[in-house]
Amino acid sequence: MHPTHHPLVPAGQDWYDQARCYALQNNLDLAIQYLKQAISFNPNYITDAKINSDFDTIREDERFKQLLGGVSLRRYQN
Repeated sequence: MHPTHHPLVPAGQDWYDQARCYALQNNLDLAIQYLKQAISFNPNYITDAKINSDFDTIREDERFKQLLGGVSLRRYQN
């Protein structure tokens, strides 16, 4: 199932949100697939994914690292 784009939602946001959900479910394949789509609409999602703790479950995967340019930052938490 592909997200349906709403005109008031920034391009790629629906794909990015789905990627976050799949990452939280530890579904690496779908998280990567949807994150790739989000980035194709808006490359700023690379930076977002680097610091968003929702991706912590898949952060160490090589495909995730490659998608984000080889560097993944861990979100600072107190």
